[in-house]
Amino acid sequence: MRRLTFVVLTLAALYSGYWLIGANTVESSAQNAITDLRDDGWDIAYSRLNTSGFPNRFDTTITDLALSTPDGATTWSAPFVQLFALSYRPNEVIAIAPPTQTLRIAGQTLTLTTQDLRASASAAATTSLPLRHITATSGPATLTSDLGWQTTLTSAIAALRAAGDDALRAAGDDALTYDAYLRLTDIAIPLTSGGQPENITDLRFDARITTSQPLDKNTAQDAPLYITTANLRDIGLTWGTASLTLTGDLTGAPDGTADGTLTLAITNWPNLIAAATTAGLIDAARAQTITSLAQAAANDTPDISLPLTVTNGEIRWAFITLGRLSLAP
Repeated sequence: MRRLTFVVLTLAALYSGYWLIGANTVESSAQNAITDLRDDGWDIAYSRLNTSGFPNRFDTTITDLALSTPDGATTWSAPFVQLFALSYRPNEVIAIAPPTQTLRIAGQTLTLTTQDLRASASAAATTSLPLRHITATSGPATLTSDLGWQTTLTSAIAALRAAGDDALRAAGDDALTYDAYLRLTDIAIPLTSGGQPENITDLRFDARITTSQPLDKNTAQDAPLYITTANLRDIGLTWGTASLTLTGDLTGAPDGTADGTLTLAITNWPNLIAAATTAGLIDAARAQTITSLAQAAANDTPDISLPLTVTNGEIRWAFITLGRLSLAP
């Protein structure tokens, strides 16, 4: 019995020491990250950084956190940010955001109010900590500007996940390949005109990308990180009775420029142009020009499929330049 008691007490002491070392490592890592940002010119302030959760968790809370970019043009603040990890699985982290955050950007103050905004991330348990996945989700959210506009959405999910059957290999293309996904639902358009457009029912992004470097703790900051290839599986939106889908393949260069071919498919294009005009996203004169081009391409039908070429980042349909595209992260 005494031996058993001694063994239990020894194991408890060892585990307590492990937890204390782990908690100290977590706090040191957070403080080192803050120091690195400050060295890069960021202004960072907080009132407290604390780790609790003994014995089976590392729960780190940073309170009254405020960040400002080196040029001071953008600031962000929140009453707290929380990071949670199991003590026996510290390479998997969950982050919890407060219900209200404030962002100052482009001369206006934005207030973001969310329900259940959280993110999770995991890395492989190797010395380089290669990314396995990062996912962020939110319930109903409202973004309000002090300039008088507001937008809302019902749900949001964004994810980046290592791709392939064995994407965590130390070498090979799979170590550089990731699935990227974004979906926002029921988005209210902030009004810039007198009309009241319908909500965007669905906004989505689904692609497989290959990066120039693996995403891990050793990703070189002095070498360009860029997307070398992108398979756009489904980029689009559903807006009222209209929808838009962009698919295709692109290759990227270190400067972010892209080359490739895309297909733009639009169903019920007259309603899409009308909704964008009502929302103030395009003015009446430009809407008339776009309508004339769409009529010529659609051949008196409500649907269009346009082959697009991308050269040095310039998107063209036939001889018409539609805009520019960059693959810089």
